[in-house]
Amino acid sequence: MSKISIVESYINNCAEEHTMDSAKKLVNDILGVFSNDIDGLTSNLDLYSYRHMNGSTTVNYIGDVSLLKRKLEFYKTSLIETEKKNDPLWEFKQMFEQDLKNLRSAKSDINNSETPEIAKQQLYKEITAKYHPIIPNLGSGLYQYYSEQGFYDEVSDDSLKHNLDQIYHKLTSFKAVGFPGVIKEASTPYHQVLINNNSNANASATVTISISNTIELINQLPADVLSDQEKEELEGKLSAIEVAKIGGNKEKLMGKVGSVLKYIADKGIEVGIAALPYLGEISKFIKSM
Repeated sequence: MSKISIVESYINNCAEEHTMDSAKKLVNDILGVFSNDIDGLTSNLDLYSYRHMNGSTTVNYIGDVSLLKRKLEFYKTSLIETEKKNDPLWEFKQMFEQDLKNLRSAKSDINNSETPEIAKQQLYKEITAKYHPIIPNLGSGLYQYYSEQGFYDEVSDDSLKHNLDQIYHKLTSFKAVGFPGVIKEASTPYHQVLINNNSNANASATVTISISNTIELINQLPADVLSDQEKEELEGKLSAIEVAKIGGNKEKLMGKVGSVLKYIADKGIEVGIAALPYLGEISKFIKSM
């Protein structure tokens, strides 16, 4: 369990309703775990107020839980920023973990009660599009996969269940061995790729890929411009571009960009305003390959 996950679990515990006794226990737990990691953790806590020194007054542990929650949230933010700086694959790993979580939920919902089959089919399309360029033999053993074309045809019922199970295990194995190939490509932070200009050793082109900002802009679009399902679909296409970029295959990357451009053209100018700046930077990246 990562340090960020531990912090998140305590933040969630703080968000629950507490009696004074349960709040007291949680405050003591947090102080015991994080006192050496978080500067000023005890400052402004009612527990350490001078008015309680003689033991005749009651400590407001519930208020202390609320204050500690805010301090833990700030600490979590600082941990994330540190990991982003130190791990060139941080954003990729966050996307990967979310995809694993979605696959886990989809394949465990046998009766399609929480995730309809059409949503599972869409998830299958997005996952195969993202990871086909970087996970060797992703399509091997899958129903309706055509290896010569690298094409994953639509599947349903038991075939879809089988394919989701297979892909989940392949992604899990890919993670367990340390994302081979992806690590090699990522010599600089995932959100910032430096490309050397071979024609001039002293010159370099810097491309800042802000997919997270782009997705944020897309999610801010009103529902009459882009529905929630369409936003998820476009986010999947943009994520597939990021994966193809890391894979280093220029033709596949161009194909992914072309697919998004066609999608945007069908959706209107507001969608284009949100996504085209990102695609412009990707185009510069492609020219430098």
